Amino acid sequence: MRHEDNGTFKPIYDSRRSQDSPIATLRVLVSRRVLLEELIRLELVSRYKRSAIGILWSFLNPLLVSSVIYFVFGRIFNSYMPETRGYASWVVSGVLLQVLLLTGITVSSSGLQQNVSIISRNRIQPILFAFSSAAAHGIHFVIGCLALVPLALFTGQKLSLRIMLIPFFYICVVLWLTGIGLLLVGWFMRFDDALYLFNALLMIISYLSPFLYPIGILSDRLRHYVELNPVTNFVVTFRWLVYENHTATLVQILAVPIWSAAVFIAGVYWIRNRWNDYVML
Repeated sequence: MRHEDNGTFKPIYDSRRSQDSPIATLRVLVSRRVLLEELIRLELVSRYKRSAIGILWSFLNPLLVSSVIYFVFGRIFNSYMPETRGYASWVVSGVLLQVLLLTGITVSSSGLQQNVSIISRNRIQPILFAFSSAAAHGIHFVIGCLALVPLALFTGQKLSLRIMLIPFFYICVVLWLTGIGLLLVGWFMRFDDALYLFNALLMIISYLSPFLYPIGILSDRLRHYVELNPVTNFVVTFRWLVYENHTATLVQILAVPIWSAAVFIAGVYWIRNRWNDYVML
């Protein structure tokens, strides 16, 4: 605070103090919720403003992509699926999660990188742009999840009452994506080829995640690496939430909020200490 001649106090913006702690950061998100809602709205509008079918694309896109994958790999993987689990529902949920978890990392980081000048000029907390980008990306996922309902009816898959916990899963993923975006934005801003290297890393992570294949077809050694992958916990837990005939261990379920909170806290502390350095790049 700065003391004025008229006896009043005027707040001074300090990007380091704006991210003092994860709790303070959550308070910022709540107190600036009007701005946050507007940023999310702008994210959605900018994506669909030149689309012929608009937001309906978030519903149709996973179905179209999944249809191609099912046509190519359905005969191979369907024989490895239990009788109560069809590969069609498996692949659609996998495509949705692949886009949400992997593409969302780049989206969250880009939201900060592309708005550095706006953040600096208008004294807006960086966390708002990372969080709004992740939240808007998550909304596309939620819309895409609506495709799972008619698919489950068509294939005879039973939806679980646990599906009511999807909003909690959504919050965890948004926090996770926000944290990773905060951790990576400096790398993307400092190195022009960082995005290309990171896309290669995402491809490796994608292959080590059970998006499109059942874990049971893997060898014991490869299965061990897949189970160590944090993304696997999100994939297994989501399918357990949606479908009655899918299972998840307690460790996998608890790993989702724990990983989300840990990555979010790490991102908050990292951006607090390094944001001013990023602005000067």
